Amino acid sequence: MSTAAAPARVAYPQLRARPSAKPLVSALAIAGCDAAAIIAVAALTVVLREFLNGNLDISEYLRLWPVLCVFLAAYGGFGLYPGVTIGPVMEIRRATEATTLVFLLLASMTFLMRDALTYSRSIFFVGWVGIVVAVPLARSGMRRWLSRKSWWGYPVVVFGHGRMTER
Repeated sequence: MSTAAAPARVAYPQLRARPSAKPLVSALAIAGCDAAAIIAVAALTVVLREFLNGNLDISEYLRLWPVLCVFLAAYGGFGLYPGVTIGPVMEIRRATEATTLVFLLLASMTFLMRDALTYSRSIFFVGWVGIVVAVPLARSGMRRWLSRKSWWGYPVVVFGHGRMTER
């Protein structure tokens, strides 16, 4: 007869999965947030410039709405969608790079099409700074607001035990 003790049973906590997580919906929410931030900054910048100077043809700026798609495509190309898988530092860096690239593209296009005098340089510069600041802030607020929704994010597996794995 052996006197060795039987191995102790380990009690594993119950796994709680969120099967309703929908990564596509999360990505669309982030893209919508980006679009709203860009539109808000653009509108505020044009209205502010109109208020300060008063000599502005707003219709020239309204016809630039397709540029919004260029911003979203650039953000997608820089890996900013789905928007829940990269860290904040990398997200800010990529968003700044993508925004800067789009504004450089816009500057080049207005120069090549000889429309440089049609658009205000102050709107261009303030819009660039505003979007660089507003997009990461809006994304952060959106994530904070939607993170408690059952459909938010991606399903993950957490290894470990204790209270830290239940958060």
